[in-house]
Formats: sequence, structure tokens, C-alpha cells
Amino acid sequence: MWRTQNCIIGIAGDILAGEKFVGWLSARKGPRPKGGYHALLLYRDGRMSWFFTGHKEQFLDGEHFAIGSGADYAKGSLETMAEMGLPVDPRIAVRAACKHDVMSKEPLRVLRWLK
Repeated sequence: MWRTQNCIIGIAGDILAGEKFVGWLSARKGPRPKGGYHALLLYRDGRMSWFFTGHKEQFLDGEHFAIGSGADYAKGSLETMAEMGLPVDPRIAVRAACKHDVMSKEPLRVLRWLK
């Protein structure tokens, strides 16, 4: 995960290509790096977007989204918390993914906005 002045970025898949993507993101000049990565961006103003190989940035509706091999477990956990009226905690969702998806591993890193 990376934090820039405008967004927090999570990468799944090819991390080397993802790191190149993060570098490209700050300038958004030239072709976007190729590779098998997905990038989830949370902007400071609350918008979320998703980049994945061969596609343009897609802004997302809704409050919950996840990427990576454990995304379905994480999204299911997030939606269950919301439907039950519980506080939605992404850390619990990621831990659920780590428990059930063999490619998802802890430790969990949490980034927050700097003031």
C-alpha cells in the first residue's frame, strides 16, 4: 500500500508492475505500465477507483470494494457487517480473506490520512 498527497493506493497481483504504476500515477504521463496488477485507489474526497490491466480508471459506486485473490471473502464480510448494522471494519474483512484464501496472508497494514 502507498499513500500520496491525494490518494491511498492498494495493489494486488504483480507488485513490481504495481510499483511502476504508482510512479506513473503521480504524473499520469506516457503509457500506463503494463502487467498483471489491480490497483484500488481511495481519494481524499472519499471517491474510490479501480485500475486493472488493459482498462481505464473506473470510479466505483458503493462503500465497499476489494481486490486480489481474497476479494470475494473480504467483500462478503464487509457486506455482512453492513447488513447486520455492525460497524464496517475493513481489517476484519481482510482477516477473513486471509483465513479462507490461501494466497492472502497477514500481516495487515493499515494506512490513514495524514492531517
